[in-house]
Amino acid sequence: MKKRKISCKICGENNSTVVTKNNFFLRIDSSDKKLINYDNLVCDNCGTIYHHPDIDKKKLINHYQTAYRKTGSAIYLKNRTIDLPLRFDWTSVSFHRFHAFYEILLKNKNNFNFKKKNKILDYGCYQGAFLFACKKILNFRTIGTDYNKEGLKMAKSFFLVDEVFETFNNFYKKKINADIITLLHVFEHLMDPVDFLRKIKKNVLKNNGLLYLEIPNPYSNPLNDPTHLFLYSKDTIEYILKSCNYKIITLEQRGLYQQGSLLRNNKNLNLHILAKSINKKDIFFPKVLVGKKVYLNLKKERNNVGLKLVLFRFKTLINMFFHTSYTFLFMIINYISPNFAVYLHEKIKKNFKR
Repeated sequence: MKKRKISCKICGENNSTVVTKNNFFLRIDSSDKKLINYDNLVCDNCGTIYHHPDIDKKKLINHYQTAYRKTGSAIYLKNRTIDLPLRFDWTSVSFHRFHAFYEILLKNKNNFNFKKKNKILDYGCYQGAFLFACKKILNFRTIGTDYNKEGLKMAKSFFLVDEVFETFNNFYKKKINADIITLLHVFEHLMDPVDFLRKIKKNVLKNNGLLYLEIPNPYSNPLNDPTHLFLYSKDTIEYILKSCNYKIITLEQRGLYQQGSLLRNNKNLNLHILAKSINKKDIFFPKVLVGKKVYLNLKKERNNVGLKLVLFRFKTLINMFFHTSYTFLFMIINYISPNFAVYLHEKIKKNFKR
């Protein structure tokens, strides 16, 4: 294993292991080398997976405001290019994230009062589709914050989010006292997650308030996104939250509500964490030395994902062969007797439904 002497920004450990083995299905090299080219390191103590070197903050913010939000629907004219203001394809994904959140809250009724008008803040709300579901089903007072102005406009005007504001440096000074703060695929983008967890306790999250995270599981996701500054396994996120005085209520692995691409047909795709803020003042990161375990699991689990993907492709191929053969057979029968072809097809359908 290749080692590096670099201080971990989470726990301060000086030793890390470099992830050197690439994976055809789950790449580790940067998908945008012009933005930044980096190595993925695993902290020997806490197991956090992080990039080295660090990305320049101004460069990252500019990326979020430009290329990161390209929709794939741009029209290229002679002298200019026009694009949609939002990635509308992500609206349904944001909306569907409510399903897991709702089920996890229901499982933990003892930690949550459904009868009162709860206040929820979605940090990185984008277009507000998730908050729309929170308001519709749970009657929450909804607050959304994001860097994207166009997304906030849509959240306020179309998804009827009660309050929206741009995320500035004075975010932590806003006296919100939310009952719940949610970060849906946002926590891995934070440049200083420990500082975030510490500062939201002062004004943003109320005493004993809940924190809900949905983050990519590094064992089931590529490591090639240059904006994913930190990635956390189950062991690591438990360690970080506990060290920052949050009590884990539940931690689950789940796939998407509606399965999407081949890589997303995975029950272990994301980690979902519900935690409660507890009133301890000092943040302390003890020695746990789970890094080696995380590194070995990373290699093992990612190989398993590759095997599952190949098997899935094989099953798809067999299924396609069957349907093609079936269609070809009925095309021949249809030439001889169309009525009999329809009759036989309906008969087969009924037998399969039984």
